[in-house]
Amino acid sequence: MQITIESPGGIRTGVVPSEGIFDEATLIKALILTLAVEGNRGSDQVRLAIDLSGVEPERLVGIAKGLTMHSSATNAHMNMH
Repeated sequence: MQITIESPGGIRTGVVPSEGIFDEATLIKALILTLAVEGNRGSDQVRLAIDLSGVEPERLVGIAKGLTMHSSATNAHMNMH
């Protein structure tokens, strides 16, 4: 699994967490880190190519649902304070 950025400035590799990209969770972590780096560079837009070799779509959906539930719980907690 790999993330490639195709945007102004040329083609480059996305952020790879120190543990590497070895499953769906680390792919999502790499994607978030890559978007953060590109945002810090001042990019308004990026085009990503993501190698999905070995990715199980059901696992990605499960991770996304978990992130959504975590985000909802965090927002509800913050609104209480």
